[in-house]
Amino acid sequence: MELVILIDTPELPEAMEQEPLEGAGLTVNDMLGPGGLLAQHVAGYEYRPEQLRMAALVAHSIAHPATAVIEAGTGVGKSFAYLAPVIVSGHSAIVATANKTLQGQLVGKDLPFLQKVLGDAGYPFTFCVAKGKSNYVCLAKRSRWPVRFADWAETTATGDVDEAPAIPDPDEQRALCAGDDCTSTKCPYYGDCHYHRARLARWESDIVVTNHAQLCIQLTHPHAQILPPHPVCIVDEAHQLEGYAMAGQSVEVSPWSFRGPAREYAYMGESFLAELAEGRLSDKVTDGLIEPDLDFPRGLALVLEIHLTAGESKAQAEFTTDLAEGAGYEHDVSQAAADAMQLQNLADRIEALASPTPEGAVRHVALRKGALYGQVTRYDVSETLARLPAMFHTTIYTSATLANGPDDFSYFMARNGVEGVTRLHTLQLGSPFDYERQCLLYLPMDHGMADPRRARAAFDRDVRRQMWLLAQASEGGALLLFTSYNAMHAAANTLRDHLSYPVRRQGEAPRGELIAWLKATPHAVLCATASFWEGVDVPGDALRLVAIDKIPFEAPGPVEKARQEAAGPRAFFALAVPEATLRLKQGFGRLIRSQSDRGVVAILDPRLWSERYGRGIVEALPDARVVTAIEEVRAFYQESKPAPVSVRPAPLAEERRRMDNHAPADSDTRRGIERMYR
Repeated sequence: MELVILIDTPELPEAMEQEPLEGAGLTVNDMLGPGGLLAQHVAGYEYRPEQLRMAALVAHSIAHPATAVIEAGTGVGKSFAYLAPVIVSGHSAIVATANKTLQGQLVGKDLPFLQKVLGDAGYPFTFCVAKGKSNYVCLAKRSRWPVRFADWAETTATGDVDEAPAIPDPDEQRALCAGDDCTSTKCPYYGDCHYHRARLARWESDIVVTNHAQLCIQLTHPHAQILPPHPVCIVDEAHQLEGYAMAGQSVEVSPWSFRGPAREYAYMGESFLAELAEGRLSDKVTDGLIEPDLDFPRGLALVLEIHLTAGESKAQAEFTTDLAEGAGYEHDVSQAAADAMQLQNLADRIEALASPTPEGAVRHVALRKGALYGQVTRYDVSETLARLPAMFHTTIYTSATLANGPDDFSYFMARNGVEGVTRLHTLQLGSPFDYERQCLLYLPMDHGMADPRRARAAFDRDVRRQMWLLAQASEGGALLLFTSYNAMHAAANTLRDHLSYPVRRQGEAPRGELIAWLKATPHAVLCATASFWEGVDVPGDALRLVAIDKIPFEAPGPVEKARQEAAGPRAFFALAVPEATLRLKQGFGRLIRSQSDRGVVAILDPRLWSERYGRGIVEALPDARVVTAIEEVRAFYQESKPAPVSVRPAPLAEERRRMDNHAPADSDTRRGIERMYR
């Protein structure tokens, strides 16, 4: 394996910056450097050397086909750094993102801007977005369309539900769009199908913006032609790719799995079902995997069994016709075929759940509150993901959180099947932000934090006290992140009783609404858990404190336990610590989002200074100045304190004085720990 560690060879990227792009007279510097094309079109353009280095490696990896793993810190400008070189090179590309938010930013903002700038410079290109079929109106379901969407669905040119006049709820979207019931080329509406036309457009576009889920489907089913065979693939937010691959290879049956079929078949006469099934029930039913007395109709259990045995008793076409006639479809065979397809997919999942567990997977089946729930998940998808760089001439993995330490990509590469790549470049770019000046990292060593492993109740009390002190010091503008819902609820209740500022918590409103509230509300304090550790962008004075209760070690469920068992005795250091490190980096990244931001990141877990692995975790975080006393935090905020505003007097003044006078840790111990981190 050829491994080029570009972080250790700064002269190489500098040379690349002046290297003309393949098939073009432009260099990366001509596009992104001072006075370059982008600078000419953006008022107040900020030249970012890190962005130029990343773009140079992307361009080099296209000109000399290779795989590149690039960690680009917050503020680097990853999108332009990978889009501009691809476009100017003349190569077509797949760009995979983790979610619709980033997808929307690329197709709604970044690509139209580059289309104008680079198009005017003589480098025109086309682009489109590639979504799954569940995002497009299904013409075969016309009779089931919700009334409030019917007029729009009849007239829409694209069929994309994101363009609908209102956001459909999950049930409405299932009624509007295809899913497991899609019959593809067998559908009589296939020629007019919105999803089919959208798929054809992908082959005509130079840049196809998709998501990780679609990319993983293509990897799992290489002959499915989900995505066109473009030579370049960019995987943005690459730290999430493994999770999507695991989800794509999992088999799940839950109460939600039965809602659609149950609704469709609840009106069917049991005699008809029994006749088709010839009165037979398999061992799957009698053994309790499918129980007729669970929370779905008895008829569904029979229908499931019918379809499991349909291939043995009669041809598929004959079965579909019988189903249409008996169910009262008035010989609408296409609708019957769609329903049969939905049922077949459910039956296949149940079949997989009942079969022996494949090697490298974990299986768990349970009855929860009378409902059937089961899942088979592969805990190692590295072999599947290893197909990705093999499918493309150039593959670029990028994110703000890929490395577990200085130039340490080993965990990401092992989990994502990159280790065996024959030509591989890695590049770790810091953020252009001045963390030493803009940010403090507060580790409360002076305050005798209890150990969460040995004294959980005491630790939770210490966390609530520290959160209160920090929110007081910052005067709100705080995002408080927790590793459990119980801890979040308890802290939110305590802060509402003891804090002068408005406090809200996750679950009280939709995620987007809470983020908007944090941006707009002076002195706001927001308590949240897992989903707020990334994807929250609140620049400016609205967010000046991010406090994290403890190291986010993942609770060991069946999948995690299976992975740990496979990893052997060093599973904690091989799996748990790297995962927690990356998660902490994501949480840390919520604070500094621009050159003018200032604030404090507080991590309240004493294991960061009491355990050996804690030192490595801290070293992997951005290079902020470490402080250990709340007085240093207060002094930092005083340096850039905003204009004073009137707030209501805080209650429990006596308790506050007591909390402020909490005895610090032994001074010699504290000084020794501080030296360790400096």
